[in-house]
Amino acid sequence: MICLVQKNSLSALRLRSHAVVLCLLAATSAESELLHFRDLTFDFTQSPSTGKQVTWNDPEVFRCTEKGLAWNGPSSKKRAIRIETTEPIAVGWSWRTIEELSIRIDVVPPMAFDFVGTSKLEPESKLLARYSPDRKNWSDWSEFELSEKKLSHLESPSHIGRLEIPDKDSMRYKQYLQAYQILDVPWRNDEEAAVSWILQQDKTFFEKQIPFIGYVQFAVTTLLPGSTPIESINLYMFYTAGGFHDPPKDMKANEYRYQLPWRFDALATDKAKPTS
Repeated sequence: MICLVQKNSLSALRLRSHAVVLCLLAATSAESELLHFRDLTFDFTQSPSTGKQVTWNDPEVFRCTEKGLAWNGPSSKKRAIRIETTEPIAVGWSWRTIEELSIRIDVVPPMAFDFVGTSKLEPESKLLARYSPDRKNWSDWSEFELSEKKLSHLESPSHIGRLEIPDKDSMRYKQYLQAYQILDVPWRNDEEAAVSWILQQDKTFFEKQIPFIGYVQFAVTTLLPGSTPIESINLYMFYTAGGFHDPPKDMKANEYRYQLPWRFDALATDKAKPTS
């Protein structure tokens, strides 16, 4: 039995991946459950490192200082800002994709929330997310709902939501996977190899449907009062994958793959193609 501990870090982004132990039978097929939790912090007091990870509108107005991201003006006035991740964040595993992703995001310090009428809580900030299987083809942006429950360490609610692939979008992909798994291949469950094979059958496959979540991008929009800096944005993601697992024929050659996130990159593939 092989027990793998997933743990990685990116210093500039302060990405911490909580240790998840995955035990797989090395020589026989088995049913397994994969779990992964990741938290990312975009610290605006650490410019310019965070500036390479996220972007925002009107950079001549909104600037990073040692206190955070802010604009110079009276606190009685507010300006709209949209903060967006610059690079897609890889999720899942290099050999296994996911269809659901749970997300929570906290803005520090928490942004203001206004009561509309007598009971409706109207947030001045919104969380948006989109996903891609290959870094080239993307879903539409989805807006996450506001959580009604307050967290103990926050003064305002968090944005909590889930990305989920509709069955109709994944049906054709699963049919291709079944066809791939009956071939004589080095690893029947290697979806990275399966995707390459699928694109040989249909080059425009991902243009017609997005069957899984390989990469995600996030955006936060809010009304920021003058001289009121955003210190950081904290992002929490949780995802799982289960089912029947068939180990690779060469386990030693693929052990490192269990610790890597999804990595199929159509943009890199396009760049590598010879030009006529």
